[in-house]
Amino acid sequence: MGKLEMIGGQLIATHVEAVLGIASGHGSRFFRGFGKETREKWSEFVNLLETEVPEAETESAIRGARKMFAAFGQWMSGID
Repeated sequence: MGKLEMIGGQLIATHVEAVLGIASGHGSRFFRGFGKETREKWSEFVNLLETEVPEAETESAIRGARKMFAAFGQWMSGID
């Protein structure tokens, strides 16, 4: 799988493995998602978003996702 075919978490895992010199899945497993099934699972998730989240709630869903990623970033940075 080329870099352009990878989903974000897989790119992060590859970088973490290279920087830390660890084997794939040993210390980076969180970012690997569902492994070979990640692309399929992601497609299913996107389909659910497109079909189940009403247009009126799109902005709220985006704000929630941004807050989650901000909280995750703070946690990873060690900031309280």
